[in-house]
Amino acid sequence: MLEAHLDESNTHEQSPLVLSAGYLFTPDGSRAFADLWKPFLESRGMAYFHANKCNDEEVFSALIHLVIGTAEIGFVRFATREMLKRQHPRLRQFTGSPYALCTLSCMEQMAEFAKERNETVLYFVEGGNEYQGEIDHFISQIKHDPELRDRFSMEQRSGTFDKKQVIHLQAADLLGWQFQRAYAGAISAEREKLIQNFKKIPHRLSCFNHISLSMQAVTNSVLRLMSNRKYVASGLSRRS
Repeated sequence: MLEAHLDESNTHEQSPLVLSAGYLFTPDGSRAFADLWKPFLESRGMAYFHANKCNDEEVFSALIHLVIGTAEIGFVRFATREMLKRQHPRLRQFTGSPYALCTLSCMEQMAEFAKERNETVLYFVEGGNEYQGEIDHFISQIKHDPELRDRFSMEQRSGTFDKKQVIHLQAADLLGWQFQRAYAGAISAEREKLIQNFKKIPHRLSCFNHISLSMQAVTNSVLRLMSNRKYVASGLSRRS
């Protein structure tokens, strides 16, 4: 069994980019990460790491090198806000919010990797987002449908969790934050040199376009995956 830890970035705000990012760990890698990262944070007087609130380059460097030494592979699935605005509301009923769209698609790509190794996946998805109820609904549908559970290689204990309680989500937070900063060209030369270390383990990065977005909606409709929110013509949603 592999552990997947996923975090979102920019789904709370009207930024040009929306994404879900995360890492897969083996059980041994997961234990090593937790055993090393927690005491490191305590030694720095930090309760937890949040990329956009940390200015300590030594902390960034330590976390990057720890990820390299413990994780198997990283994933980023993203979409531009401009492209998402062109999606038909009826299709959005099957893909859900940008948060759900990117998260579920990232999970599917993680599942593909796990199947290459004949493994299942225990998913830890960061909670606290305004669309957490929606992703919880999607995960519940997957758990209770054998075909979907196999598609996502999903373990039954998968769900949404607090970043402060599941320490590995901090690695996913770092990946998502660094990616969106790099996309916007907002990384300093020093930080650019530091994140070059990420290349020491594989990462799979992919972007939705209009065709793949439509295909995702069609695929979800065939699989009977639907949001529990109601989407209207404006693209906004309210709870059902």
